[in-house]
Amino acid sequence: MTGWTKLQHSTMNPGQYTTQPHPRQRERIAPDFKLLPGNRWLLCLVLSGLCLAARNSLAAELDLADLSLEQLLEVKVVSASKFEQRGRDAPSAVQVIGREEIRRHGWRTLTEALNTLPGLYASNDKAYDFQGARGFQITGDYNTRFLLLVDGQRNNDNIYQSAMTGSEGWLDMSTIERIEYIPGPGSALYGSNAMFGVINVITRQSDGTGQSELSARLSGLYGNGVNLVSSHIFQVAEQDTRVFLQYSADHKAGRDLAFSDPLGQLVRADGSVSPDGVAHGLDNGRNQHLMARVDRGEWSVRLISHERTQHPSAANYLTVFDDPSLTVFDRGTQLSASVDHALSGHSRLYARVGYSDFSYRGVYPYLDAGIGYYHNLDDVQGRVVDGELRYQWNNETQQLVVGAEFSRDLLARQRNFNSVPAASLGTVDVNINTPTTRSGLFVQDAWQLNPAWMLNLGLRMDSASGQPTSTSPRLAVIWQAAPDWTVKFLAGRAYRSPNAYESQFSALYNLSNPNLMPETIRSAEGVVEWRSSQGTRWQFSLYQNQLDKLIQQVDVDGTGSLQFRNIGNARIRGAELGLEQKYSGGIQWRASLALNRASTDGVNASVDNSPAWIAKTSGSAPLFGDAMVLAGELQLIGPRNYLWNAIRYSVPTEVLANLSANFPKVLTPKLSAQLRVSNLVNRAVAHPASPELLSPSVPQPGRELSATLSYAF
Repeated sequence: MTGWTKLQHSTMNPGQYTTQPHPRQRERIAPDFKLLPGNRWLLCLVLSGLCLAARNSLAAELDLADLSLEQLLEVKVVSASKFEQRGRDAPSAVQVIGREEIRRHGWRTLTEALNTLPGLYASNDKAYDFQGARGFQITGDYNTRFLLLVDGQRNNDNIYQSAMTGSEGWLDMSTIERIEYIPGPGSALYGSNAMFGVINVITRQSDGTGQSELSARLSGLYGNGVNLVSSHIFQVAEQDTRVFLQYSADHKAGRDLAFSDPLGQLVRADGSVSPDGVAHGLDNGRNQHLMARVDRGEWSVRLISHERTQHPSAANYLTVFDDPSLTVFDRGTQLSASVDHALSGHSRLYARVGYSDFSYRGVYPYLDAGIGYYHNLDDVQGRVVDGELRYQWNNETQQLVVGAEFSRDLLARQRNFNSVPAASLGTVDVNINTPTTRSGLFVQDAWQLNPAWMLNLGLRMDSASGQPTSTSPRLAVIWQAAPDWTVKFLAGRAYRSPNAYESQFSALYNLSNPNLMPETIRSAEGVVEWRSSQGTRWQFSLYQNQLDKLIQQVDVDGTGSLQFRNIGNARIRGAELGLEQKYSGGIQWRASLALNRASTDGVNASVDNSPAWIAKTSGSAPLFGDAMVLAGELQLIGPRNYLWNAIRYSVPTEVLANLSANFPKVLTPKLSAQLRVSNLVNRAVAHPASPELLSPSVPQPGRELSATLSYAF
């Protein structure tokens, strides 16, 4: 499923149609950061308009003197400690994105929302999105070092361990109540994959309005589609039963897109090299999402399902270029039932059981010098049952959580075969099933030592079939220096177990490695947070991450035999400064600056695809009373160097500005509309390419207009 899988499945020799330049050759993929005069004026106008709107609305509508600090900025979170607490008490520099912010900005994927948070950045290879955090992102690694949760249930699949945050994600954004991002190691509570952060998506419950909403969406970037959301409350046996339902279907048309081809590798189905590097009519596909949630008292049942088909334009996995038969298909279903029962005024018992199934199918066109054109195919299926039981006890000075988690693979099958006999290619078909059983025990205790000091200790032990026991500790010391000042000292260790592909997949050019060890991260962080009664929140973080035993693929004997081994390590030091401003009249604004320095003592002196700085700002404000809400965002990601085909490349500063205009009432209070412009200044953007792509960079969309019309009934 992930990009690096097909690097090994391919039987095509990457150098068959290429001439390698000198390894020290270096190329700039796009010009240095420079806004054209017209675009510069447009960008300044947008930002000035947002600031002016905020100022005018503030002067006309708001009286901050009547608002308390608690009303303005006191966010409650559940993901940092597995119980609800104030953000200032959480053992992390926690970040929260709410439903209203998602709606105003018109974000259609988790990636778009997460990209507004400090230190996060993403890449896209026309098939999937993958996240980077605090200066670390391996191209082609689809989020195996992030843990994605949906209402606390693991959403990373059980074969590749991928957290899907792009259009391949399992949820439509209209189903999200809020997103909680817990940066830093989270294995002390959540186990494997929680190395750079935990992303917990809290889904919506019925709000009791008894309303449904039908939306029609038109977009060149996301495709055209419809979305239906329905929210109801029923009285059953004198108790409220809340029901929330959602279904969406989108279809995206293809378009032409040009790729650079410095090595002459963009070979088409007839064996010729593309003269202009244009892929015609690709990046088309369809996407469907379904969610049903029922809440009754202390019980909750949730079902989510998705299905996506995509025809990427980037010749992913070293395939034939400009070929519409290249197809990736993702499908997943997750069912969860939970109960949160109060045993007494000081203790609670939470229990959850869940089932997930995941499937991936891929069709990949290749050319072979002997037999010509053929298709390589993936058929991957995973099924897993999982559960959690935890006990929470608290008094005036202590919060204790003790729990256990388990998961058992019912199926973890990887199949790879060809449209021609395997012997004619000198390879073998693959059909392996390697189910794993995992279990974890965790404990966390938070003591309020006195009104100013809090101590938080956490420890988790995990075991998995064929893997050594992993121990993940966490320490947090929180000092409430003043009513508006909080200082946090954080330290922890997290890990990622090798996935089934890395450890078990074996074919002609692939060697399995069942002796792979988990990779680890040790982190130390200091956080200073200031909140004012004027609705302002500043947050400053200093951190150091040490990564060890990183799993990387190597040519073991110089003949092309590839195997995953624990050979990498890296050290990252950095700082993040964030500002958030909220007003009672609906105005909100956030900005951040992240700096880091990443290095490794491996082959390269510096870490690939690691921007030294990232700057962001986003905000929204109502205009003309309640007639319109304007929302905008600006992201600047510093230059990134990386190695592709033994050549050092660089992408320049990435500049992305988006603007959304929301109209809550169009002709009637039941009709609303949104217009969104992505990449407002039409900046040329290219993302670094991973080694399984035939082009050194992946061009991203230019200016795109989206429109949504919604009717409530």
